[in-house]
Amino acid sequence: MAAERHAPDALLDQTGLTGALTAIDEDPDSDGGDWLTTSNNTATVCRTSFPTPTAAPTDGVDLQEFRCLVRKTDHSTDPDVRVELYENGSLVSTPIADQALSSTTGVVLSAKWDSVSLGTGDGSLVEVRVVGTPGGGSPGNRASVEVGAVEWNAEVTAAAAGGDGDAVLALAALGLASTADYIAPSSAAATAALAALSLSATADYIAPSSAAVTAGLGALGIAATADYIEPSSAAAIAGLSPLVFSATGVSAMGAPVVFHGSRAIFIGIRI
Repeated sequence: MAAERHAPDALLDQTGLTGALTAIDEDPDSDGGDWLTTSNNTATVCRTSFPTPTAAPTDGVDLQEFRCLVRKTDHSTDPDVRVELYENGSLVSTPIADQALSSTTGVVLSAKWDSVSLGTGDGSLVEVRVVGTPGGGSPGNRASVEVGAVEWNAEVTAAAAGGDGDAVLALAALGLASTADYIAPSSAAATAALAALSLSATADYIAPSSAAVTAGLGALGIAATADYIEPSSAAAIAGLSPLVFSATGVSAMGAPVVFHGSRAIFIGIRI
């Protein structure tokens, strides 16, 4: 997992508040001093969107967090403030229910939630909504809620090295720790993995030409090393068919590839 801080990228609802997005895009724990402001006895709403995380949010209790800097106007009664998780304009949950706000200088609220409740798993539609309800008493004494900053601290599932999670998982089964070992096998781990294909040296993998290599290719239903370097014959296609690939190709370095959608995937990754 990995943590990412996301500042808001748009003000979607600004009710009863004056100011621009730039007033609330700082880190709530080190605010720049500008606020979305209001007057007394005013109901306020601040709803913002966020950039899409680099990877899908990780599901789990309290792994996602909104941090919101809020204060009340300088009036005697305390307003209520709550923090809601929205998605594409619709309420998902209320991490912080209405609670009294007494600070006139600012306090940071930590609203934690579980991304399992999201309808869109990549987090692209996540929004935060901060709602202020004026305090009681005479109208002149009713304080309102102002907002100084909001952020989403997103816990995400980091993308695996190599860019294709399935590929990296498959490489692990061959004893390869990274796609670099597959593309240019030179490490001890790569050499050991090649032995499972009856290849005794990484040179045989990069440019298969020996009898041992040919024997190893037989397990794939490929009869000749030429079919391995540039799989185009019926035998090569037949050997690939158990992998449910319908098209073949060859990489710039001579390693065979297959195409899944618009992505090229090395044959060996799927073995």
